[in-house]
Order: sequence, then C-alpha cells, then structure tokens
Amino acid sequence: MVKSRELGESERAAIYYLRVAGHSFAEIAKKVGCMKSTAYRIVQKHEKTGSLLRAKRSGRPKVISHRGERIVRRIFKKSRFAKFNEIKDEIDKSFPGKNLSKRTIMRLVSKHGIKSRIRKHKPYISKINRTYRMQWAKTMEEWPSSYWDDVIFSDECRFSLVNDSGVQRVWRTACEADNPEFFVPAFAGGVSVMVWGCIGPNGVGNLALCERSVNSDYYIQILKENLPESIRKIYGNENQPFSSNKTMLHATKLLKHANFSKAMESLHFHGHLKVLTSI
Repeated sequence: MVKSRELGESERAAIYYLRVAGHSFAEIAKKVGCMKSTAYRIVQKHEKTGSLLRAKRSGRPKVISHRGERIVRRIFKKSRFAKFNEIKDEIDKSFPGKNLSKRTIMRLVSKHGIKSRIRKHKPYISKINRTYRMQWAKTMEEWPSSYWDDVIFSDECRFSLVNDSGVQRVWRTACEADNPEFFVPAFAGGVSVMVWGCIGPNGVGNLALCERSVNSDYYIQILKENLPESIRKIYGNENQPFSSNKTMLHATKLLKHANFSKAMESLHFHGHLKVLTSI
C-alpha cells in the first residue's frame, strides 16, 4: 500500500472542526482529501491528548546499544597501535551481521574522546631512572628558589644525524597525551655526535664537541677547557656552584676520582663547588 501524504496543521484543524460541526468521517475525508481512517485517528488523538500537533519523532534507532559502545571502546583501548581496518575486523567479529561503517565507528569512539593521534618522541628513560629523578626532585623541593640563581647546570647530549621521519600513531584520548606507554622511545645510537654544554640563570655557556666517549678523565678535561669561560659568560666571575647532570653512579665515581678535586682547585672552585647529583 502506498503511504499517504502527511497532513499539515491547518488540515488537521479542519478535520477536527468539521467533526465538531457534525460531519461524518467519510464526508470529512472527501472534503480534506485524506483517508477516512486518518481523519478518525486525528479526532481520537485530540480527545485523548487535547492537541492536534504531530508527536515528536524518536529518530532513527541506534545501530548498537550502550553496551555495544562499551565493547567498541574496549577493542580500541586493547589495540592502541593497530590500524583502523584491523580494529574494524575485530569489531565485525564482535557484532556479526551489523557491518558497522567506518563513519559509525569513528563517531562512537570520538564521542568518548578517542582519536588517532601521532605518538610523541621522547628520550627513553628506564623505570629505575624515573624513580631516581622523582626522588631527586622531592629532595630539592624544599630548597629556596634563590639557591638556583647561583647554580650552573651542565649535560652531554647525543644528536642523531639520521633523520627518522616515520610517523607512528596511537588511539588515545587527549588526557592520555603524556602516558609513557604511548611514546616512541628515542635511543642513542647510529650516526650521531655528542656535545657538552651548560646553562645558568643569566644565559648559556660554551658548547663543546665531544670527540670520544665521555668517561671521568675526559669529563674533567672538558670542564677544564670550557667551564671557566662558560662561567665568565654567564656570571662574569669564576666563583659559582656547579651542577653536573650525571647519573648517580657516574657522579659518585667522579667525586671519588683523584684528579677531580685537583682539577677543581686549579679552576678556582675550592670551597665553592657543589655537584648536585641529578639523574
């Protein structure tokens, strides 16, 4: 049967007032141009609800239930680094016969803030070193901020000469941006150069190229050649505390090194040197 057209508000009002005037449903249907059953339903609705307006439609039913949405979300969280087509295959297995479209799936997960985002590149830090860094930060938390105005920080850093432009993506929410599980760990190695540098509250010091692996002896040599000039650049004098960003083991060995104290004395650091062991 062909579906009849939908009546407007004026036609619905006409049906009601013709019925009030005593016309039969057959006469009303002929005058308005609708089916007799349609005229009857409109009058019955007014008697029950007191309104001639059309009821608000509920809209198209959802493809999957709220429980189904939770299942889709769990699949995405279980497959953080998988490609979309791989995830869709897993979803299709969980909902046989549904054949959810890409648009529907993306709309479901976007509602919960899950999107495909580029993974952050962060230097790899082991779990034990993360613990040491947190302990060091908590130790220094109570120190006055003015103390750091007289400290120079130094570190060595390795730079890769190979450009790795590969982009990796992860399915995550915005609040998971700093979750280490979703980082791309950056490891030292390959074709690279290492440099030593230092910074202070008033500027930066020398940037020295490390021509070989840095051990205790070579580190002292770097300090002898670069630290005095760096301090003059930053402070204008040579009597400033010094913070070396070495590992706990390296710093301990360095402090015990027989030549270290002599080297610092030759640099006029006697009585002023502070090596802050930061991880």
